[in-house]
Amino acid sequence: MFNIERTNTTGIPQASATAPEIDDNKMTPLAWKVLLFVFLGWVIDAADGTIYSLTLTSIRNEFNLSLTQMGMIASAFLGGTVIGSFLIPMLAEKKGRKIGMILSISLYSLFTGVVGIARNAITVAFGRFFTGWGTGAEWPIGAAYLTEMVPTKKRAWAMGIMQAGYPIGYFLAAGIFAIFMAQNWGWRGCYLVLVTPAIMCIPLRATLKESSTWLKNRKS
Repeated sequence: MFNIERTNTTGIPQASATAPEIDDNKMTPLAWKVLLFVFLGWVIDAADGTIYSLTLTSIRNEFNLSLTQMGMIASAFLGGTVIGSFLIPMLAEKKGRKIGMILSISLYSLFTGVVGIARNAITVAFGRFFTGWGTGAEWPIGAAYLTEMVPTKKRAWAMGIMQAGYPIGYFLAAGIFAIFMAQNWGWRGCYLVLVTPAIMCIPLRATLKESSTWLKNRKS
């Protein structure tokens, strides 16, 4: 494309119509903060999903679940994932990426805690359903937020770090499970520990900012 200067009636060139070029190699402090936030979101998301797999036998034995009931609980989670992946990103388009990410992390953290205090299979299914809401929403919102905040030449690298959160989350869940089982603390405590990220989201709301891309689109 040609960068053509315009002239006003006095013959003096006006500023170029092309937006000033940004440094695609430099990460701003805010971009680093968003990268860390999204990365930790992936870590806790993976930990929440893995802890359910690790404790499934204990849950089945305590509530005497049949294979049909276990299948219904799994379906509730998947159904919640589908609903969350549609509804919460729509909210994030209107209210912002930051709000969408905080809502999704809070949902799957709080409702993971609900599974930890469940007294019957219905409550487990209820908790897993809304855990799915948060999980389904986090993927599209987190990717969009990171893409809009990180310089173009750093995006592939940043996405790689984001995705690395999943295997780290697996190890985190395995560590939590191993500690609780070794101490005979039971499976429920594993879920209650993973409520912590929802509490941590409270101060993050004040420190994070929306992406300039989302703000521009909102004004247009």
